[in-house]
Amino acid sequence: MSSLDTLVEPSGPTVEVVALGGLREFGMNLMAIAYGDTLIVVDAGVMFPEAELPGVDLIIPDLTYLVEGRRRIAALILTHGHEDHIGAVPYVFPYVEGPVYGTPLTLALLHPKLEEHGIEADGRLIAVKPRETVTVGDLFKLKGTDAAKLRFLNTDARCDKIGEGLTEGEIVVDGDAGAYLGSKMRAGSIAVSGSAGALAGSSMRGGRLSIGGKAGALLGERMRRGLIIGRGGAGDYAGGRMIAGTILLKGRVGRFAGYGLRRGTLILDKQPKDLLPTFGDCGVLDFTWLRLLDRQLKATDGRFRVGYRARRLMGDMAVLGKGEMLILA
Repeated sequence: MSSLDTLVEPSGPTVEVVALGGLREFGMNLMAIAYGDTLIVVDAGVMFPEAELPGVDLIIPDLTYLVEGRRRIAALILTHGHEDHIGAVPYVFPYVEGPVYGTPLTLALLHPKLEEHGIEADGRLIAVKPRETVTVGDLFKLKGTDAAKLRFLNTDARCDKIGEGLTEGEIVVDGDAGAYLGSKMRAGSIAVSGSAGALAGSSMRGGRLSIGGKAGALLGERMRRGLIIGRGGAGDYAGGRMIAGTILLKGRVGRFAGYGLRRGTLILDKQPKDLLPTFGDCGVLDFTWLRLLDRQLKATDGRFRVGYRARRLMGDMAVLGKGEMLILA
């Protein structure tokens, strides 16, 4: 295996996901997600007893993990207002240091429960709209003094929109990333050791995006400026509808690479699958600017070299495109 194919192993603390209720049962939904010394709780529900438990009104999850875990419970997130998701909140709330997030309806259903238990929580109930996002600092305790560099550890494909709209600084992701990685970024750099989901670098206007694993479909879709480097190939429509910028890919690329390419450059180390017939073959040429790019990569990323010769394909002529696809020779 060459150094180009070697993935970086994540290091440091791991993410713990512990279900304290709601598995193989109807009720008591409570999920704890911990990283380092910080923990968030998702839902806190009850279960209504069956006939074999006479005199018991409610059953709540075992909270030992929360009480004795010696972690800061930074937030409680409520997915919706059913009793099996919010009924145990009054019993969990005293251990939560941070806010409680929920939709306005969910919080309205929760409020009388807290009042019944003598809990004053108006300032900590944060209403959110469906699909509204919160920042990392809202949920997790951040460490370090350099605000210009942010490092994510042990991420997976559910982590969407990392670095969306980035304007400065550096983001390092030790793991996989979800959809819209670096979307609309204007400057700075993002480096991912693993794979990335669909639309990575979409509408990108500057900066540098580096992906160690495979990139999903529509990599760099409507990209306007900047550099994307992928070491594990990409899905279908890589560089689709690019307006400008440069995408450099090693490995297998899916169908219809460069679809709707108007300007910019798509550099591949091998011919893509199902090459569009609307690209004009200009033959193998020497490129001085590739020498400059190769020199830059040698200084910043010695694992990826491009040389200076490539087969040039002009297009996509279906949209009167003036971009180019270079297949390294």
